[in-house]
Amino acid sequence: DALRGPPASPPAAAVNASVDVWSQRAVSAATVELRDGDRLVGSARTALRPGLTTVEVPTTIAAPGSHVLSGSLTAAGDPLAVNNALAREVVVQSPTRVLYVDGASERGGFLQRALAQAGLVVTTRPPSALPSTQAGLAAWDAIIVSDVARAAISDAAMRALGRFVEEEGGGLLFAGGDQVFGEGRDAPTGYHGTEIERLLPVTIERKDEPDIARAVQADQLTDQ
Repeated sequence: DALRGPPASPPAAAVNASVDVWSQRAVSAATVELRDGDRLVGSARTALRPGLTTVEVPTTIAAPGSHVLSGSLTAAGDPLAVNNALAREVVVQSPTRVLYVDGASERGGFLQRALAQAGLVVTTRPPSALPSTQAGLAAWDAIIVSDVARAAISDAAMRALGRFVEEEGGGLLFAGGDQVFGEGRDAPTGYHGTEIERLLPVTIERKDEPDIARAVQADQLTDQ
């Protein structure tokens, strides 16, 4: 009756295609197959009830480009098998390339695996290897900077990120952590007033630092 799926997807990404099957009778076992040309790219076995049944079929198409996805239904005792096929076009886009820079690499594996499972090509680097030129960032479509201390990113690297976003249309995801927020005093430990803050839709400024007099008073009360 209908074949639905994302009009575009990354190559080799696992996506669900929905196939609507109309049946005049109950069927205990039916098979829905999806093909890209002659290649089987997904299948599901299901029972059919009288009326409409929606079948979710996990599907993976590897090669970038335009594909005609053909769906077919096989059910025992079907008196009209000629109408058990339909097709739709699906475009598989080139994979999105992501540079993932994490200041706490031991915690970065989960996000990296999730991005890869979604079909993104992920490159991981330590903060010291973040490119400091616009040309050095051109290999990626998006940059993720996660829990990286301000002192670990040079001013040149931040300026390069600014040009990457504003001139190249690149994506930037900036995730905070223990050493991200605030101004810092003797060393650049926060991003307040930096190029990174200018790029973001929020300000990075701590409002919770205690007043010195109150801290002294609290200390005196503790000693009593």
